[in-house]
Amino acid sequence: MDQHTQSSNQSTTSRGSVRPSRRRLLQAAAAGTAGIALGGTVGQAWARPGAGGPLPGSAGSVSPGDRAFLRHGLQHLAWLGIAGGSDFPTGEPTPIPIPNAEQFNGSGFTAPCYYFIGPDGMYDKAYQRQLDAGLWSAAQFPESGPTVGPPQPGQRLLTPAMRANRQNFFSACLGDEESYSEDLVGWLRQYFDLLREQSPGTLVYNNQYANQWTDDQLRHYLQTCHPDLLCWDSYYFSLTAQYASGSVTPLYNNTYRYRRLAQEGLDGTGAQPINFGQYTQGYGGSKGLYVLSESQLAVVPYVSWAMGAKQLDLFRWTWQTSSSNIFLLNYPDGRVTPNYYVFAQLNADMQRLSPYLVRLRTSTVGIRRGSYDPAAPKPTPQSQVPDWTATTDPGTCISALDVTNTGGANGGLPGDVLVGSFRTLPGLSAAECGEWVDPNGSAFMLVNALNQPNSDPTSSPGTGGRSVDTRQRIRVTLDLSGRHRRLYRVPAERRPDEEVQLQPAGGSSYTFDVELGGGQGTLFIWR
Repeated sequence: MDQHTQSSNQSTTSRGSVRPSRRRLLQAAAAGTAGIALGGTVGQAWARPGAGGPLPGSAGSVSPGDRAFLRHGLQHLAWLGIAGGSDFPTGEPTPIPIPNAEQFNGSGFTAPCYYFIGPDGMYDKAYQRQLDAGLWSAAQFPESGPTVGPPQPGQRLLTPAMRANRQNFFSACLGDEESYSEDLVGWLRQYFDLLREQSPGTLVYNNQYANQWTDDQLRHYLQTCHPDLLCWDSYYFSLTAQYASGSVTPLYNNTYRYRRLAQEGLDGTGAQPINFGQYTQGYGGSKGLYVLSESQLAVVPYVSWAMGAKQLDLFRWTWQTSSSNIFLLNYPDGRVTPNYYVFAQLNADMQRLSPYLVRLRTSTVGIRRGSYDPAAPKPTPQSQVPDWTATTDPGTCISALDVTNTGGANGGLPGDVLVGSFRTLPGLSAAECGEWVDPNGSAFMLVNALNQPNSDPTSSPGTGGRSVDTRQRIRVTLDLSGRHRRLYRVPAERRPDEEVQLQPAGGSSYTFDVELGGGQGTLFIWR
């Protein structure tokens, strides 16, 4: 069956298998509880429907989406139900559990992403008041389901409670996972324009499952609807998808593809690129409970950030109150699991990276591929991401990468290392660059992309796929011919940037070592 015309109750993964859509998973869970260089043109003035041109204070080339992330930072949202809300598509009240405010506040997620309709609309005023995070978002907006027609004349998309806090309404996903059609694109444009009129600061977009729409369909959507984000979902890990090579090729392929399309932008020329992001996995897959390891939980956010993504969204935060629970952050009795603390640490990492990455734009991406199978070592699979070479981005000054497996997983063989390079976001003033980046600066991010499943993939406190098990040492060789800049590393703790101590290696070559746990990364800034 053609994947672009199949029922909305099924989805096709990039690996070619059929998986339940999110809507099918929502119904099931409810039942259970009863290196290509890319960049924009400096000085290109931004305008979007309903926005009236560049935002106040913009230097002219900073898009409304970029301005929102500059103001609020990188985002990792979490799908939440609403007390007293109703599920799609039955419309029946669903007593689906949600984390208490203490759990949410301790998690580091930047905002709830409401997907039910409750007494306050797609918003929970009482819950929101208890949160440290002022922001909120909504998915499957505005009717907690797919987009099936245009807005009605005079339709108000926000309830009074939502309007009272629309200054903190960060983003709205209009509909979700619809099959492509010309009608749908027209309806989305009307909804985007209407929401921008009624809530001007809110970022708008639609979400598809990975590869649901073709490149040409996505380009038509981008150039017609002018979304603020390009977004997709794919849940890479399950009992039948664990990637013995330690290389999650579908993750590389999806992120690289949507990055490429987002960078082509609203007119296809690259002059008006937009931001992009994807979903993270809060459940164990559709084949039964599978508990992701620490390195598997980390690799999706870090690969996303290294390729330039600025919004992530957890699908989703709830749990089943029975032994059939497939969700990852809470046990059936509501206590948080070890996975909760892994996400909390990842979100803390994001907060430290955020002031830098929101001021940077992706430039190139490459992979230094590892190997697997100790009995007969072979390279990890080729992906759409180009192999890294010293010519991928000379601006990084990296001339060689040598990788040593220090954790012991993968039979001791070195795994993949992803290299993402960046340039300062065009159009930022010196004041907006601040202490974080230079106006014409560059940066690069290294990600230890080696990940492994836990020895017992059904147990939360598992071993075998921990960060320490998949740890790698990366020796970076720099060629500093004619260069007089200094290299700084964004630290793992909240303290000033630390200058990297370079070791002479002959001539203009210098080296330094960095150790990273599996799935984790670190950012370096040239000044």
